[in-house]
Amino acid sequence: VSLWRSCPVALIAESSAQLTLSFCCGLKKMAASKVKQDMPPPGGYGPVDYKRNLPKRGLSGYSMFGIGLGVMVFGYWRLFKWNRERRRLQIEDFEARLALMPLLQAEHDRRTLRIMRENLEEEAILMKDVPGWK
Repeated sequence: VSLWRSCPVALIAESSAQLTLSFCCGLKKMAASKVKQDMPPPGGYGPVDYKRNLPKRGLSGYSMFGIGLGVMVFGYWRLFKWNRERRRLQIEDFEARLALMPLLQAEHDRRTLRIMRENLEEEAILMKDVPGWK
């Protein structure tokens, strides 16, 4: 049986340089080994690079802004051009409709007169037996 396993150990700190180990088996005092502190190298450490070092990618902000502005100007130019063409086509349709209006009105009037004549003929057939009608 080992002595170390059977004895409880108690650590009592007397000072920062010395430790007292109290064993039940008789060992009383033991000097702690000196701790060697880690120190910086002579002359200190080199500078720490903390800045971002990103490679330049793509276009600059000004060039993207210029391209976006150019695309918008081109789009508005096309829009205005198309609106002018559409307005011209609408005026052409309106003038054609205005030129055909008398013909369309005459067709509508003929259709109305035909329906009225058919209604009068049907009414005459229905009311032929009624005295005093006409």
